[in-house]
Amino acid sequence: MSTGTRVLLCTGATACGCLLVAALALAFADLAMSRPRAALRAWQQHAPLGDHVERRHLLARMGRALAVNPLDADQRMDLGRFFVWHAERHAADAARARVYRRLAADRFEEAVRARPTSAFAWVLLAEQWSRLGIAEARVRAALHRGAALGPMEPGVQLKVLWLGLARWAALEAGERAALRDALERLLRSPVYFRTAAGIALQHGRGDLLRAASTADWQRRDLARMRADGAG
Repeated sequence: MSTGTRVLLCTGATACGCLLVAALALAFADLAMSRPRAALRAWQQHAPLGDHVERRHLLARMGRALAVNPLDADQRMDLGRFFVWHAERHAADAARARVYRRLAADRFEEAVRARPTSAFAWVLLAEQWSRLGIAEARVRAALHRGAALGPMEPGVQLKVLWLGLARWAALEAGERAALRDALERLLRSPVYFRTAAGIALQHGRGDLLRAASTADWQRRDLARMRADGAG
C-alpha cells in the first residue's frame, strides 16, 4: 500500500469518526430535550410544571442539550419559553418575573442570531421586549420582521395580531395595512376565525372585523360571538 493511499484512508477514517461523534452529540442533545419539551407542551396547556426541584432538573437538562448543540435556535426558543412560563406562573413577585422575562428575551435574541429567518423567534422576542418596556421602535421592528417572515404561519400571525392591535394608535399606515392583511388571512380560516376575531374584539377593533368578515359563515360566527358576550 502506497503512502498516499494510507494517508487517504487515515483521512477518511478521521472524517468518518468526526461525523459519528457529531451525530452522537446531536442525538444526545435531542434525547436530553425530549423530556423538557414534553413538559413544555403540557405547560402550554396550563398544566403545572412540577415542583421547584423538578423545574431545576428540567432547566439543567435543557442547559446540557444546548451546550452540546449551541447553534440550535429551537433549543434556545424552548429555553426562552421555559423562562416565560416561569415568569407567568411561578415567579414570587413582579421583580422576579421581570428577571425571568429578561432571561427569556436573551434566549430569543440568541435564537434570532442563530436563525435570522425564524419568524416565531422574532415575534417571541418582540413580545418579551414589549413586556420589558424596551424601546418601542425595537419592538415594532422585531414584530415587523416576524410578520414578514411568517405570513402563512398562524401561530406567528396571531401573536403579530395581538401585539399589533395593542399599539394600533401608534402604528403607521403601512403597519396598519399589514396588520389588516394578517387579520383577513386568519379570518378566512374556520380554524382560526374565532381566535383572531376574539383578539380584535378584546382590543376594541370591531370595525376591522366588520370590514374583513364578508362571507356568510364569518358574519354568522361573529354574530354568535357577540351574542355570547365576546364584544
